Amino acid sequence: MLGMSLLLGARGVGALLGPLFGGYWAGDKNHRLRVGILYGFLASIAGYLTLGVSGSIWLALAAVVLSHAGGSTVWVFSTTLLQEQTDDRFRGRVFSADYGFLVIAMSAVTYLAGS
Repeated sequence: MLGMSLLLGARGVGALLGPLFGGYWAGDKNHRLRVGILYGFLASIAGYLTLGVSGSIWLALAAVVLSHAGGSTVWVFSTTLLQEQTDDRFRGRVFSADYGFLVIAMSAVTYLAGS
């Protein structure tokens, strides 16, 4: 129970720290936001690969923090770019479509994983 609680807490820490540090680094530069998305995906990959081979709880916690920092950075940076590049009158529809596709993708993956 304690191990699972620590891992879930590490998930929250990573989701908080990723966009905070990434946002400080990127500022308001669109090029850095795009590069940050790449780094976020790479951090997620590295974190989950490290989690798979971790031999201690401390390495597992660091891996979860890294992977969720990358994932939340991707989400925040891509949403920021989408908001900046969408015309005001279409923004609500674009974000609704974005969220709708996310729900469809998550539903499909959940269904396939449960089959």
